[in-house]
Amino acid sequence: MLWDSEQDKCDVEVVEAILDFGFIDINTLEQDPAIVHTLRISLQTRNPIDLVEVRMTSSLAESAKAKPEYFTPDFSGVERMEDGMDYCLDIEFTPEGIRRRYQDRVELVFENIKVRQRFIITRLVTAIVGTQKDVHLFGPPIQHSYPIHSMLKPPENDDEESADSRELFAHIPRFVRDALEDGSDQDKIERVKRSILPPKLNADSHRMHWKTILWIEELLEMRGLRQYDMSGELQEYESKARTFYTCQFVT
Repeated sequence: MLWDSEQDKCDVEVVEAILDFGFIDINTLEQDPAIVHTLRISLQTRNPIDLVEVRMTSSLAESAKAKPEYFTPDFSGVERMEDGMDYCLDIEFTPEGIRRRYQDRVELVFENIKVRQRFIITRLVTAIVGTQKDVHLFGPPIQHSYPIHSMLKPPENDDEESADSRELFAHIPRFVRDALEDGSDQDKIERVKRSILPPKLNADSHRMHWKTILWIEELLEMRGLRQYDMSGELQEYESKARTFYTCQFVT
């Protein structure tokens, strides 16, 4: 229901996806205690549409009377909207000098006059009030920029029971690895069906069936990582008229 209320409908479009007041320094509120942002509404239909009500979701709660209203829409009454014209709705934010994160939702109630049907479009309204010290205190200590590393170092030998395999992958039985050792992809599929997977999938064989599938998936992943883990190298492959390059890992 919430997702549906955020969708534009009946050729009425609320331009802003989110009305974000952003970060407001609490020291600036002494001179400007109220901040105003605007929602733009566009109508793309010849059918007459009325904007009949604008309300904040927080005002509908039973305890709303005991709480201050930080977001106030500037709406005085029913307004008839015409095709091709944009309308502006001001939302006033008065945090009253309280440092915190603010969040509410504005509900725009429209009525299609031709069919006498009402519908609602909502938009999230957010703001943060604090000081620059709060930003540095709660913000990330450093910029998030991590180098791309290879996921798996090439083993020193061809034994797939190496230490790297045991650390990163589950123990894969020898009969599973032998079934995928050589031959075409179709040969491997037929071999797996014929000699590894249970002949029938039922309550008794269900566990072994899917356990074997996971072994095969993990083995293929391990081999793929080793095949394409070529640090500092860039290899070129010619196939017909196309040129393909492997990814170059940074280590």
